[in-house]
Amino acid sequence: MNFWIVILLLFTFPGYAGAEDAVNFVVEGESFIARQQNVHEAGFFTEELSESEMLRIFQERRYEFSTEYSLKYKQYSYWVLFVENRNPTPTRIFLSFPLMALKSKAWLYSGETLKPFARYPVVHDMFYTEIPPGRSAILGMRLSGGNITGPAKVFKIYDFESAAAMVTSEQHVMGSLAGAVAIMVLYNLGMYIFFRRIYFLYYTVYSTAGMYSLAVFVGYLPWNLPHVAVGLTIAGLGLLLFSNSSLSLRSSQPRLYKISLGLMVYSVLFGAYLIIQKEFMAIVISIPLALLFCVYASVRCARAGFRPAIYLVIGWAGLMLATVVNLLDASFFGYGLLSHASTYGFAWEVCFFSFAIGQKVRLSEQKALRESEHAFNQLKKVFYPHQIEQIKSGIELERTMPTGKGAAAVISFDIIESSKIQQPRAKTFIENSIKSCVSIINENYDPTQLRANGYRIKEVGDGFLCSVGYPFKLPPGMVAAQCAVELSLRFIQIFQNQVNQLLEHAPVYCSIGIAFDTLEGYFPQVGTIEYDVYGRAVILATRYESFRRQLYPNGVPGHILTLHEKVYEQLPASLQATFQEVDLHRAHMVVRDDLYACKIYFRVIQPAEILEVTQAAS
Repeated sequence: MNFWIVILLLFTFPGYAGAEDAVNFVVEGESFIARQQNVHEAGFFTEELSESEMLRIFQERRYEFSTEYSLKYKQYSYWVLFVENRNPTPTRIFLSFPLMALKSKAWLYSGETLKPFARYPVVHDMFYTEIPPGRSAILGMRLSGGNITGPAKVFKIYDFESAAAMVTSEQHVMGSLAGAVAIMVLYNLGMYIFFRRIYFLYYTVYSTAGMYSLAVFVGYLPWNLPHVAVGLTIAGLGLLLFSNSSLSLRSSQPRLYKISLGLMVYSVLFGAYLIIQKEFMAIVISIPLALLFCVYASVRCARAGFRPAIYLVIGWAGLMLATVVNLLDASFFGYGLLSHASTYGFAWEVCFFSFAIGQKVRLSEQKALRESEHAFNQLKKVFYPHQIEQIKSGIELERTMPTGKGAAAVISFDIIESSKIQQPRAKTFIENSIKSCVSIINENYDPTQLRANGYRIKEVGDGFLCSVGYPFKLPPGMVAAQCAVELSLRFIQIFQNQVNQLLEHAPVYCSIGIAFDTLEGYFPQVGTIEYDVYGRAVILATRYESFRRQLYPNGVPGHILTLHEKVYEQLPASLQATFQEVDLHRAHMVVRDDLYACKIYFRVIQPAEILEVTQAAS
């Protein structure tokens, strides 16, 4: 873009239009858009000249013909332009300059006096007046906010309708862009506040600073290069930080991440250079370089499979192309048809940024869902499905399992003398045995009614504890004691199958104790909140399982199942007949922690009869 500050005045006095006073504009017809090709420079001054001083400069022809224009920081630039009106009557013209100077004025030279141009009520520099037929001279002044040099093709003269159409079109374009950017700023700021994703904040900073700089370049804000330098530096840093964060360059592209850090340092140095030197052309190097890096980084990420980067490639490539076109247009053609390329490029980039962020949010949501699903799948190893569903729906963990007291039959399962198994696959055998037995406890699990064959309380050593009847209820019509015995017989069958598959020669047996009494389900008040079941039934089950040592002090000759008297009493007569009774008083035996027990019941099952026993029980 070419940014310079000019103030021109029309002068219609043929006596001063010599051969060296080339005509800068030609006005003809009712509709016209005249464009200058050259200019007459009248010099630079540190203070504003009076009208008499300007008249003296003009009358003494202290101006030089030039095909280039130049503006200097905080200096008043004076110009002379000659206009030839080929219409037979006075014609109203509208004189337009690029950018909004810190201060600008224009006068028409008329009868040895200067007639001020009226300012057209638009944001950037546009003035109007009537010029008579023939040749006229315009004197102008602009106070520049930066150093600029370029071809003298930036001033234009319009008729009223053309000027109004140009201004209206420009306002529509900038208004639409400003509205879109404002929406994106508020949207990204809101997304950052609610989701705490830092790239939303970076884009907010980048788009706000970028919009400010663009508004200066198109003449909607005063042209002050130090201010623009700050805006461009912030925009550049925001853009690079956004690309780093949105593309995850630190983890996905470490080399590009280091390059981006170097570009950030360069952006700061570039901003300092602009502030010190007030040299506009440094922008030609800085902005396209940052955009080029962003395009390259997004291409690399797109090729690596990051789909949102595709939209960033399209958006940034469009903005970079538009910026380069705009700079070339300003440098060589002086604000031609492509003078608003950056405006359209910025709008293009905003649109495709929306697509990229939408895709990134979608991927983030999908990732979060996958992670959540994975987390819940892992929780299924610890919690029951109904607990997972209730937790998903917002119910607290402490309310997902029955708490308080209940009555149940507790099974204590143990592998007899497991530490003495001298087999290469002993560890695998023990793990598979317990895993296979525990797997059938949850059969007939109903998550809505909280029913199941049993509940695994915990694994203890080379065995486990489970309950039947609490906390999970049994299906209607089933008795806890009978179900516990039938389940225990299945444990024995499963265990023997594992013995047959993995062990050789030496027999290995299991021992099971079953007791019926009170249980209580609870969640601990301190430490890890993990549901647990405990009570007298648990204690008695372990005691009846270990009672085998009193029955067979020299070793059990097979698998053994020992029953608490309350369990035996609930069994049908056909099942009771399979157990042997022991009168504890006559045998002078005592069950630990059950001193008042009078009888126990046990059954020894040989491996050869297991299938027959389980079929009879079922």
